[in-house]
Amino acid sequence: NDYTHHINGREIMRLCKNIPEFPPERLIEYLADKDIKIYGDYITAAIANGAPLNERKTAFPDDLQKAHDEQIEKLEYAKNAANFKKCEKRAEKLRKQGYEFESGGIMAVIPEKPTDIQREGTILGHCVGKIYTESHVEGTTNIIFIRRTSDPDKPWFTLEVDPKRLTFVQCYGFKNTVRGKDDPEVGPFLKKYARHLERC
Repeated sequence: NDYTHHINGREIMRLCKNIPEFPPERLIEYLADKDIKIYGDYITAAIANGAPLNERKTAFPDDLQKAHDEQIEKLEYAKNAANFKKCEKRAEKLRKQGYEFESGGIMAVIPEKPTDIQREGTILGHCVGKIYTESHVEGTTNIIFIRRTSDPDKPWFTLEVDPKRLTFVQCYGFKNTVRGKDDPEVGPFLKKYARHLERC
């Protein structure tokens, strides 16, 4: 298995302390096809949020990634509600400025919450979530998600736009290995998007 052979007894026992109602064997079985780090982060956030980990569906969610994202978002909102409100206002402003765009099965998506940007960086394995979340919220840069219209919630490429010059600073896909302008699908879309922003 891709995950459990890396899990040692200490990690299992540490996690088991947070869900004492369930035996270690149940946890090991649950983690057979899941990422131990995502589960650990989920448990930490769930505890902080007061989630009922004594309930099976909470301790072992059917969709771990979705449950993880929900608990992290709830925790982040509790920590910094002001940033969430700022990000919502930024999204409204960017929509009015024409930043939403769709062409040829590809779309430009505006982040609605700080956790959207953090999730983008986590899934694509690049630094946008760690470095650019605050800059986007404060309006010193614009972070835009490039998605397929057929799967609008799945991260694909991340674009940074200079808010004053409306120029594209950078656009990268998974782990920064592919530049958007070099991608046969995203490259032409970016040219259309640039012309669209110039006209807005």
